Amino acid sequence: MRIIQLTPNKTRINFIKYKKITFLASIFVMSISIISILAQGINYGIDFKGGILVEIRTMDTIKLPELRLKLSKLESTEVIKIQSIGTEKDFMIYLENKPRNMGGQKNILREIKNVLDNKIQYRKIVSIGSSISKEMKKNGIISVIIAIMSMMVYIWLRFDWQFSICAILALVHDTIAIVGIYSIFKIEFNENMIVAMLTTVGYSINDTVVIFDRIREKSIKEVKYISSIMINNSINETLSRTILTSLTTLISLLSLYILGNATIQSFSFPMIIGVIVGTYSSIYVASTLLLMFRIKPLLK
Repeated sequence: MRIIQLTPNKTRINFIKYKKITFLASIFVMSISIISILAQGINYGIDFKGGILVEIRTMDTIKLPELRLKLSKLESTEVIKIQSIGTEKDFMIYLENKPRNMGGQKNILREIKNVLDNKIQYRKIVSIGSSISKEMKKNGIISVIIAIMSMMVYIWLRFDWQFSICAILALVHDTIAIVGIYSIFKIEFNENMIVAMLTTVGYSINDTVVIFDRIREKSIKEVKYISSIMINNSINETLSRTILTSLTTLISLLSLYILGNATIQSFSFPMIIGVIVGTYSSIYVASTLLLMFRIKPLLK
């Protein structure tokens, strides 16, 4: 019977050595995120809190402060945000959808025309009511929960329940951290964020599964428990794949964020955060949590 010796000299980077520091860092980030979410909430976009979106194009170049000053004269509604979308002539105006404005798009548009110049094209006006926004918010939360629970079942069936718990804790860590960053910096949380978060969940679990697979390959009867050396070796052997995948993904996302318009930026930014957080959690959260369960090695 051949016995595979697991010796420390196989480890090039001792990730497990810093597990206490990384656990404390993760707990700190999650605590700050939860406190921020409870204290100041989340800056929901009109997708989730309702509102009116007006897209305009001006004939002449106009600066944001000038446009903001003109729109401050509106009486029937309040401007939430004005955003340039690519050029100095195209703008997106987000307006509060007050109860008295429901169904009053024509009145709001007429008032906007009164305070702005005539040389303006009104390209799009969209109103989202409170009931629709609540439904979208509920569906967004449900979709994230379903995705995480589905991942839990998949890991459970493929590996074991301990691996499943570690993977889910890592996904919960990622989700709270990403939402916390949006809450702390008051970044707008819209439907693009839900799409990006679901993509991040899939990306993160894929990286975790690769490391778990390598740990399972190293599991043998002759080792009493899955050890820190085994986990360290597994992380190191998959590290080049993790770095290459993360870097190529980040390069693409950064290109989209730097060169894209506001819509593309709002989609790529949460994914950039997600890739960074997901890569970190697959190494320092999901993998190192396995040590807490003292799992007996799995047969090949």
